[in-house]
Amino acid sequence: MAEEYSRIIFASCGDKKVAAVKIVRDNLDLGHCGLKEAKEIVGGLRQPTALTSVAEKIKKKCEELGAKVIVRPCGPPVGIIRGVDFSKGKKPT
Repeated sequence: MAEEYSRIIFASCGDKKVAAVKIVRDNLDLGHCGLKEAKEIVGGLRQPTALTSVAEKIKKKCEELGAKVIVRPCGPPVGIIRGVDFSKGKKPT
């Protein structure tokens, strides 16, 4: 079964922005998701793509804090086609 991806969109973050940033940093496995990137995601400046299960987990936790989060189905992140990550220099055979 193919993995399903969703885009995470923060419509508003409520009063607890710092807690929402911590949830994003703890749950997104971006490897490069530092404080600045997490703030941009929570602020609505970035809309990262993640596995649907991870996106739903982030949505649930942030909505408990009062944030409004939209999860939209989408294709795999840019650079990943049929399980091949082109950003790491691997080419399909």
